[in-house]
Amino acid sequence: MVARLIPERIPERILDAHIHFFDPRRPGGIPWPTPADGVLYQPALPERYSALVEPLGVGAAIAVEASPLRADNDWLLNVAASDGRIVGVVGNLDPAAEDFARELGRLCELARVLEQGRLRGRRLLVGLRSGNLWGRDLARDVADGRTLDHLRLVAEAGLTLDVANPDFALVGAVLRIAERVPELRIVVDHLPTMRVVEAERQRWCALLAEMGRSGNIFAKISEIPQRVGGRIPREAGFYQPKLEAIRASLGEDRLIFGSDWPNSDRWLNFDETLALVRECVAGWSESALRKFYRDNARRVYGLDG
Repeated sequence: MVARLIPERIPERILDAHIHFFDPRRPGGIPWPTPADGVLYQPALPERYSALVEPLGVGAAIAVEASPLRADNDWLLNVAASDGRIVGVVGNLDPAAEDFARELGRLCELARVLEQGRLRGRRLLVGLRSGNLWGRDLARDVADGRTLDHLRLVAEAGLTLDVANPDFALVGAVLRIAERVPELRIVVDHLPTMRVVEAERQRWCALLAEMGRSGNIFAKISEIPQRVGGRIPREAGFYQPKLEAIRASLGEDRLIFGSDWPNSDRWLNFDETLALVRECVAGWSESALRKFYRDNARRVYGLDG
């Protein structure tokens, strides 16, 4: 089974650039997931993740903080620092917050302290996440010069900005940020899940073309499985047209693999998700696959520096 899932054409060790850790047993609980989320509401920690993915060729991961609570950034940094398989953390901060600069500095300092115990002092905090999450509105906030100033601080710190969840307004905001802060690397999480009805297809293609012309926008190919009409299509042909449109506009150097585990368990198990992704990109060249599964993430998140 494993040999079928991991063919020779993909890198020996995959870097999964989008996973989440949380523990509902923590004092005070967690804001997400909630007990209503069913299968998700259980501890999601490095040991559980590694047991699932190591037989499938995944050797490293980037943990993305889904919670808006600042204390949860600290918790995730400490969890990641104790496990060498977690090669980076994307924290969660609102760039529109008045005290953003102070909190960014505090997180960077905590990461520096924790890095001292890691192999070769490998960097720990690699990015920050915001977007259409927890009542935030990046499209509104980028009209505020202070938010753009805060994003310049992110770039100066050598960090990447992750944004989710994509819609036309959010992608428009990303394009404005890319123009105003060209030194900032921006990763659009879960781009394949963006809802595009047939009447919007021309607008979607135009946005992709604009993203392609901006050299500092990248796309995370995560959350590929979707529920449609009460079922989850498992045929690669259902997903490939949108994926190929993204690839045609952004090119093979700007696409990044992420599983979105354990959130992905709402649709498919990890091995099923990886098998579907494999089938969707089966026609790509060996070089493109190596970039997609590992090298692009290392470059975008500064893991080689």
